[in-house]
Amino acid sequence: MKKVLISIVSLVALVAIAGVIKFNFSDSDIHFPSKGNEICYYTEVGQDPAMIDIAWLRVNFDGDFVTGEFQNIPAQTDSKIGEFSGNLSSIDPSSMTQKADLWWQAFAEGMLATEQLKIRFGEDAAEVGYGEMTPDDQGRYVYTDPENISYWQPLSNIPCQDLSDRLDVADYIRNNVRTLAPEDPVLGGQWYAYGILINPESKSGSFAYEDGHIQGMADFSYSVEDDEILISDVTKK
Repeated sequence: MKKVLISIVSLVALVAIAGVIKFNFSDSDIHFPSKGNEICYYTEVGQDPAMIDIAWLRVNFDGDFVTGEFQNIPAQTDSKIGEFSGNLSSIDPSSMTQKADLWWQAFAEGMLATEQLKIRFGEDAAEVGYGEMTPDDQGRYVYTDPENISYWQPLSNIPCQDLSDRLDVADYIRNNVRTLAPEDPVLGGQWYAYGILINPESKSGSFAYEDGHIQGMADFSYSVEDDEILISDVTKK
């Protein structure tokens, strides 16, 4: 999979002096992701599905124009999700990164707001910029000091199919937890899933569930065949 920051290709020229190789670098050696190139990033903090913080990016590049989606889903506070678009800078030779200056249609706490969003892309990771924000004269929220923002812990570049598996399987479990939970609810309650952890490499995962009275946790395996998700081996932890 192509990465956001493609390594600079060195032009090797043999010179007249034997044994000496000269490396030349120029802007023409830098190749931006081509149109329609989708790249995905993901991070999770924690091992307990009931307490895990998750964030992911799905980014499309068209020259120096960027579109995509960012979701920040912490375990203990409200999530903030939405699509973005904006421009990508040239490569910064001092840090070997590119920065995207974006407008994010961020949905949080039942409200939609347009927010400025800066993302810094490295060769294998992306970092999202956070800082104090104030409304501008158009009602958009912008960084109070855009030159002095903090970048969140890196999101790792992952195959977009892995991200799709995580999202699709998690949605399936949320929608079907009433029949997937390995025990019956109590006092007329109904199960709902409030934390899901998925490992696309092993095709397995775990989920936390509750009915308003009791809580539980289960491990499971899954497969995806012809776009159909199959959950098996559900075992109470």
